[in-house]
Amino acid sequence: MRIVSLTPVATETLVLLGLEDELVGVTPYCRLYLSSMEGKTIVGTCLRVDLDKLYGLRPDLVITQEPVQSAIAGELMGKGFQVYRVRAHTNIHDIIATVVDLGTLTGRYWEAREIAASLEERLLRVLSKTRQIPGPERPRVFVDHFWNYQTSSTVGGLSYVDDGVWVAGGINVFHDVLRGFFDANYEEAAARDPDVILVSVEPHYRMTVEKYVKLRPAVRRMRAYEEGRIHIIPEGRKVNLNHPGPSFIDTVEYLYALLRY
Repeated sequence: MRIVSLTPVATETLVLLGLEDELVGVTPYCRLYLSSMEGKTIVGTCLRVDLDKLYGLRPDLVITQEPVQSAIAGELMGKGFQVYRVRAHTNIHDIIATVVDLGTLTGRYWEAREIAASLEERLLRVLSKTRQIPGPERPRVFVDHFWNYQTSSTVGGLSYVDDGVWVAGGINVFHDVLRGFFDANYEEAAARDPDVILVSVEPHYRMTVEKYVKLRPAVRRMRAYEEGRIHIIPEGRKVNLNHPGPSFIDTVEYLYALLRY
């Protein structure tokens, strides 16, 4: 099978399923989850695809991610490509279900079931320690996805990150906002006075707490700043708040350790 993955979520999952050699096309963001780029072509980014390269690869299957790649998926299907759209992940169970979906789709059903069971067991180990924590006793968490020096987004209750924070023993300060990702409003976040701030950032920014506070001055009015509980979390292969792939369970385990007083 010749597979093109346009999302790191699928790439990580396919590698775990033993299908790395069948990946012929990827994006630059997929490199993090590959052992080698040998035999693989960069066919574009998450928002743009080089159709000439894609035609040249003759893929049996192209995998995209909802909702960010809806337009790309529609265009590729219109041109005759076999496309599978990975669901939008609103909770951790969606992440695990995607493993089973991709395994079924690629003939690795049993392998996918084993991986899913292992992820569920790890998730339940954390949940068994946190599920009884009352809401008022949970640390209030503000999640800041720092995209660049001007732009950030945060998460509402319809996000796998909100779910991960809850499983880890905290509660997202915007859990009552029925959205996934949306633009961060620091004045509103300050009014909700989080105990903890989690800053997801690409490693090349070399972010520090001091630099972050200077760039986002409203943070100084938050309890998290006063108590020294601002945590910079660079995106990586194991811990990554911006990646709803199987390794998000590693992120949940990391958050559990981080949020414990």
